[in-house]
Parts: sequence; structure tokens; C-alpha cells
Amino acid sequence: NGDSINRIFGSAPSSYGAGLQELISNSSWENTDDFGESFLNWSKWIYQDNIEPIEDKESLENALKNVQLVVHNQDNREHDILDSDDYYQFQGGLSSAIKKINGKFPQMYHGDLSKYGLSKISKLRDEINIVVRSRILNPKWINGMKRNGYKGAFEFSASLDYLYAYDATTDVVSDWCYEDIYKSWICDKEIINFFLDNNPWALRDISQRFLEIINRNMWKNYTPDVTEKLKEIIIKTDSIIEKNQF
Repeated sequence: NGDSINRIFGSAPSSYGAGLQELISNSSWENTDDFGESFLNWSKWIYQDNIEPIEDKESLENALKNVQLVVHNQDNREHDILDSDDYYQFQGGLSSAIKKINGKFPQMYHGDLSKYGLSKISKLRDEINIVVRSRILNPKWINGMKRNGYKGAFEFSASLDYLYAYDATTDVVSDWCYEDIYKSWICDKEIINFFLDNNPWALRDISQRFLEIINRNMWKNYTPDVTEKLKEIIIKTDSIIEKNQF
């Protein structure tokens, strides 16, 4: 009902998540409403006292209809918001659900609570920029991943996927992020050779993801040579994978 005072909602008993990973993995979404609907359907269970969870989507929608600001608090720096699907699923999913209900995104913030007494709150867009600059474009991280062979190559691909997922669910990722990652990774012959030698599947996934980002108009200021290069890489990796040179 409209006067619901329920505040604790979660996934169905014995399940976990917000239902967004499948939409992202399969690229099976058209707009943020798809993520919002998925979040609502997965998170519509009321938890209170010791009563068995109750399914009530309307109560969740009522609880969200006046929300203007969403903050994700992070209590340690062992991870960042682009190395796990949990961050975008919950913050992005919640933000998409609010947009679906209200017609516009809430303000989105990130809280760094890793240092006692020195908490910092920043805009989600700024936190994403920091992670891209400090890790994803950082030669130390890149070289560290290269030393990890197959699994290291996968981490490149996963990081781009989570960046794309945050953009898909919140629309706060700046064009320069895609441009600089493309230049740093795809325009570096050593990195390309690392992928081809260790994990051509990851390179193909990265290239296909970049093409999808362009096709969905998420990276607007790309140049035509970018799509040509990405298509060439996909053909090359497909050929290597087909020959199974491993």
C-alpha cells in the first residue's frame, strides 16, 4: 500500500544479486528501464523481524518513488567498483529502478569509508574516473596483469565489462574513459601480442564489447578507424581460436 513503512528489501530467499548480470552478459537490454525492472523483480522481498520474507513489489516501488540520492559506501580499498559485478548491480540497479519509477536518475555518490575519521564522499562519476586513471590505465596494474597470463587477460576484459555496465545502468561514464582505454590497450602492440599469446578469447570479448559500446552510442567521439581496427582484431582472434593453436 502507499503508506508502507517497510524499508528492508532483498532478493528471494536463497538467492543473491539484483538480476542485472545476465542482461549485461548477454547484451539483452534496450534501455535503463530493463535494468530497473530487473532490480525491482529481484529485490521485491520484504524482510522484517523473524517473519518469512514477503513478496511485495508495490511496497518497494513506493519506498523508492521519492528517493533523490543514492550512495554506495565502501569500507575498504582492497577492491574498487570496477572489479566486481556487485557494485554496478546494486548501485546501478537501484538507480535504474528509481529512474523507471520517477522518470529521472537520482544523484549518485560513492562513499569512501576505508579510513576511520577520514570518510570521503564523491560523485559516482568522479569515483569511476579515479578508478580508470589509477588502475585500468596504470602501467603497474597492466604489467601486473600481463604477468598473470590467461587470468590476467580476463581481468582486462572484466574491468571493461563493469565500466560498460555502470554506464548502461547510470549513464555517468565519460567518453574519455573509453577513448583512453582503447588507446592504452588496443593501440599497444605488446598488449595485443600478450592477449594473442595468452588469451585470444579475452581480446575478442574486449573488441566485441567496444563495438557494442559504439553501436549503443555510449562512446560518441570515436573515429571511423576504431571500428575497422576492432573488426580486424575480431577476425584475427576468431581465426586463432578456430585453429586452436594452444
